[in-house]
Amino acid sequence: MNAAAEQGPERKRLFFALWPDDKLRIQLEDVVRPLREVCSGRPVPAENYHITLEFLGNTPVEQMPALIDAANTVKFAPLAFTLDRWGCFAGPKAAWIGPSSYPPALSNLVRDLRSVAAPLVQLQPERLYKPHVTAIRKQPALPDLPPPRTVVWSATDFVLVESIFGEGRADYRVLKRFQSH
Repeated sequence: MNAAAEQGPERKRLFFALWPDDKLRIQLEDVVRPLREVCSGRPVPAENYHITLEFLGNTPVEQMPALIDAANTVKFAPLAFTLDRWGCFAGPKAAWIGPSSYPPALSNLVRDLRSVAAPLVQLQPERLYKPHVTAIRKQPALPDLPPPRTVVWSATDFVLVESIFGEGRADYRVLKRFQSH
């Protein structure tokens, strides 16, 4: 038996996300600048900004066609919400910008993606969904600063993303886009 066969099937670390267009990415980079200036953690590169919808984890490559087919069945209308507050997750030590409220359509999209993915991959236990864009990693607490300038995130699609680790950071590659309808 060869080494690859002993390790099991090839896997990719995957997640569904809202992915900003170039214009929104530039706005986000500008809006999080004050946070980056006062935090001691590691800034997330602007090209990695996104809002995770559902983390799928290390997924066998042979499951990807079924996962894509399942995601194609998810129906959602375009949605919009405002990123208007800072936050920090103490456990993963991540400072972020996110919405103080968001439309039910976003919660429904997350629920529907979880529902179609659950029979195909082993998902993490369900927890309260908190949409956010991580701006700083390895940040133990949120510094005192005024509220951010607001940014409106309008979504007409979601994406399947591969997370590739290398040289001390993750790079993300969009594998597939799913349009609203």
